[in-house]
This record gives sequence, structure tokens and C-alpha cells, in this order.
Amino acid sequence: VELDWETEAEWRELYGIVREGNPPSVSRFNNAMRLCLRAVQAGLGFKGVHRGLDLLALMQACGVAPNLRTFNAFICICAAAGAQGSTVALDYGVRVVELMRRVGVTPGLKAATRLLSALVSLDSPSSEPVANMERALSFLTLMRESGVELD
Repeated sequence: VELDWETEAEWRELYGIVREGNPPSVSRFNNAMRLCLRAVQAGLGFKGVHRGLDLLALMQACGVAPNLRTFNAFICICAAAGAQGSTVALDYGVRVVELMRRVGVTPGLKAATRLLSALVSLDSPSSEPVANMERALSFLTLMRESGVELD
């Protein structure tokens, strides 16, 4: 999977640092996540989600724990790709929020709202609007259970 040159350059640099045995900081990974989000917002869709998943896997391999910014950035990546029609991206976003709840981390309101908005506005065949609304309502319940303060 290849994205824009800036995101790919950051990925290669991160990977090179890891190969040298020096785990990058969580801030460095978060910057790479932001680049993935920007690539998705530029229309690259699920490719950005794929690269975000690669980053999460690389973090795990390095023993670098994701923080709230990491999770929120990935949720925003999934929401942006979902707004472009990727239901798989939305599923990944929901799974990350579920994971956050299990480990006691509350997602940011902005990130959770973006994902909820993408779930609600998901274009689908006329036979599925009820299923999409049920997914959105289920996610709203998950948000509440995760401690997201809804306004």
C-alpha cells in the first residue's frame, strides 16, 4: 500500500529506525498517524486505514504503547475513510473504540463524533438503512459505555 510521498517517507524512516533497534517515540508514531489521516482526507480512502493498521502493528512490535492521541487519530482515519464509503474502515473504528473501553481509555468526543457521523451518513442500498441506523445507535451506546461525555 502506498500513499502520498510525505506519508511514505515518514513510514520508511520509522521502519528504518525500528530496524536499527531504536523504537521511535509515541509522538513520532502519532505524527505518522496524522499523515495517514491527511492522506485519507485527500481521497486515498482505505489505503490510509491500512497504513494506520501497519503503524499500530509496528508500535506493538516495538513495545510502544499507543496513547489517546494515537487512538483518536486512528478513529478519525477510519471515520474519514468511512465517509468515502469504506464500511470496513468504519468497522475498524468501532473495534478500536471497543478496545479502548476494555483498557479503560475514553475516546475523544471529536473523534467519536466523526465516527458516529460517518456511520449515520453511510450511503447504502435502500434495503440497508435500518441496519445502518442500528449500527449507529449501537455505537452511540458504546460511546456512552466508554465514558464519552455527549453534549
